[in-house]
Amino acid sequence: MLIPGLLQTSEYATAVVQGTGPDLNLTEVDTLVTARMGRQTLLNRPTAPKFEALIEQSILERPAGGPGVMYRQLRHLVSATSHDNVTLRVLPTSVGVHPGMAGPFVVLDFEKHPSLVYLENRGSSAFLEEPEHVAAAKEALRALQNVALSVDDSVDLISGVAERLV
Repeated sequence: MLIPGLLQTSEYATAVVQGTGPDLNLTEVDTLVTARMGRQTLLNRPTAPKFEALIEQSILERPAGGPGVMYRQLRHLVSATSHDNVTLRVLPTSVGVHPGMAGPFVVLDFEKHPSLVYLENRGSSAFLEEPEHVAAAKEALRALQNVALSVDDSVDLISGVAERLV
């Protein structure tokens, strides 16, 4: 339902934090956005992990912060795909119902440790390490990868949506 935090601009992140937490004051919003932006340095390190994000087409068209904010966010997504360690693919609306609709999840694969699944929801988060949960998440991920657009087609789609905003 949102662009992943590791790929958000500060403007988009601010709009999201304010929209999902209307009771937060400006200092709290700034603290949350600053923390989110700080986590993004992970993707720019010399030893940066590989990051693959699958996003729904509908979030490209969901306004957050106004047309200018969305335009800059979409251009940022396109720019992010130029990094060797970042893969971004879009699930087209035409896919219909898919395994990702059960809720967002992150599969964390490590070289020397077992994989984990990270789930985050309003006010809580969990790491799942049980083999059956990891296997189910990996199967859902494979199913999503099989129906997602290619990277090039995803970039074309994102660019097209951005151009309609100007």
